[in-house]
Amino acid sequence: MDVLILAVHRLTYMKASIDFRCVSSGLKLLGTLSCCALGLSIVLTTGCKKSGDAPPAEAKGGDPADPAGQAATAPPKPAAPAVEVDLRKKWPLGKKLIVQSAATFDSTITAPNQQQPTRQITVMAREFAVTVLGERQGGGYELELEFLKEKFQMNMAGRALVNFDSIADPKTDRVNPGAAALRKVIGSKLKYLTTADGSIESVSGVKELNAKALRGIPRTVSPYILPMYSEQALLKVPDLHTVLPNTKVRQGETWNYTEAVGPMSINFTGTFKGFETKDGIKMAALETKGALGGAGGAGAAQAGAQGGDPNNPAGDPSGAPGGAPGGGDPNMVDPSNPTGGNGAPGPDSITGKIYYDPALGVIREFTAISQISKENQIPGGVMKVVTKVQAVQKVLFVSDAAPAAK
Repeated sequence: MDVLILAVHRLTYMKASIDFRCVSSGLKLLGTLSCCALGLSIVLTTGCKKSGDAPPAEAKGGDPADPAGQAATAPPKPAAPAVEVDLRKKWPLGKKLIVQSAATFDSTITAPNQQQPTRQITVMAREFAVTVLGERQGGGYELELEFLKEKFQMNMAGRALVNFDSIADPKTDRVNPGAAALRKVIGSKLKYLTTADGSIESVSGVKELNAKALRGIPRTVSPYILPMYSEQALLKVPDLHTVLPNTKVRQGETWNYTEAVGPMSINFTGTFKGFETKDGIKMAALETKGALGGAGGAGAAQAGAQGGDPNNPAGDPSGAPGGAPGGGDPNMVDPSNPTGGNGAPGPDSITGKIYYDPALGVIREFTAISQISKENQIPGGVMKVVTKVQAVQKVLFVSDAAPAAK
């Protein structure tokens, strides 16, 4: 996942003919379901009455010293001001953000006439820089994204299909299919344009990236790698505003958000829980719940409540991402356990926690867990795939961007 949420990652099971698309982010995890509307009822009580409705004070046996009831009464205490946060999409002009995302997909594949299920584990981790270059005439921003680190591992039934880590010794590339090409991604840059409201509108440089880095990837691994660098997937990489309603929200208020990629979609419900101080920064704490379902089916976003603690979707009391595995980069999240825990989501659901930095105008951190079930009719019977996903995305550093070269 690229962001927490979410990023969109597509996992293609060649033999199973099953296709999953996921957004990390943050992480966005996409299942197919029809749009469902969630109602939010706000009950307002005023307690006001017409002046004629109240009986005279003396009829109640009022104060004999003030039979007319004219003594001054204490004015009501003013209501506390509503806690509010502006969740409109912003980009910090002239800043460079170093962002890290990681996701683990643990799939169990059960096929007809197969004695034991097949387990597939896919690990993806990425570190990238987003620089806000300038403002567009008429509104919006120009962004630049640079790939700093990449890690992609796929293991099927105990056999490594893909095993690449950009911080590993390049000498190992010759025994890892696709590694030499993936290493060329490091240092590559893409340019993005946003709309006036801050949404990602377009990306340029995708064809050049594919021609430079991804040409020549072995056919045995290209179905797993190439979808991650498609224009559709790369549009999601720098999105640091996933599921935000792009408006002001009061504490306790809820909004709905639908994300779709091709024929697949997921419906989210977001809630502003209040402000928290995290890493010394005052941030808005948001919870998300979502539901996934089959194509043409129906789902309710409340399904996200069936499992997982939205206050701590990683199931980790510290809420901190896991550390790097032994021998790895200590600055990288452990993609084998990116959320630092083992929370259990409900079936076909996603729960997440977002920390939004109002001063910076972007999501600082996003964690999510999800479980996706899918069945496909194949010759000989039904194949079932259950995938558990853990994902995290975090802004590691913020600095002033270097001045453009003249």
